[in-house]
Amino acid sequence: MCRRQGRSLRGGKKGVVYCNGKEQCEEIAAELDCAYYHADVVDRAERLEEWVEEGGFIVATSALGTGVDFPAIVFILHVGMPWSMIDYAQESGRGGRAGETVDSVIMVEDGQVEARLQKNSGSIDVYAMGLFIQASGCRRGAMSEYLDGKRVECGGINAAGCDRCGEGLVEWQDSQSEAAREWEHVSTLMSELTGACAVCWVMGKAKAVVGSEYWRSHAVTRCRKYDRLSADGLDAFRRLVRYGPDSHSCTP
Repeated sequence: MCRRQGRSLRGGKKGVVYCNGKEQCEEIAAELDCAYYHADVVDRAERLEEWVEEGGFIVATSALGTGVDFPAIVFILHVGMPWSMIDYAQESGRGGRAGETVDSVIMVEDGQVEARLQKNSGSIDVYAMGLFIQASGCRRGAMSEYLDGKRVECGGINAAGCDRCGEGLVEWQDSQSEAAREWEHVSTLMSELTGACAVCWVMGKAKAVVGSEYWRSHAVTRCRKYDRLSADGLDAFRRLVRYGPDSHSCTP
């Protein structure tokens, strides 16, 4: 999800991935090849300054949840159930400080919400967070009712809808359907290319060679059509492959 979203974080746009623990924070940052931020980081100020200037992703704990007021934060991902509704509101509130539309997503494992609710059965704040995630109605309504004591739903204000309301739901469903179609196509293609020559396949597509099955007849290491495909040549070819914007598909 982050790699896909990251391709749209250009021109100084930023994203924050929130984690519930320092170790997880560092692991995800290593996976995304970006900076991380938590209470034990010595050079927090320098890392924050670099992220503000360059944009892209930063992975953080709730240490980045308060006192942050930077423009161009347009994507926030919460890995795991936030500790409380207040934490979620503070962390999500880091986005859209200059009026930008923000995607704030919570990603939880199956059974995680139920386990947290059972473990903290006496906590009203944890219960509210669980209700927010599991409720079938407007999420903005659930949040405002708990935090402000007054229920305000997406339909009652001039703002982007949550994923349960209006365009938010439609856009989310469309994006998931498109991602599923792309993944199925890529998976099928990778199965077909196993033991075949990917270079001949790509070059055939690029030259609009219709009906040619030559790429199926040999592995890339035995290619005779492009006889300069040494190990260095293959590496050079791979460097020409780029992902299309907002797509899992790649093109030379």
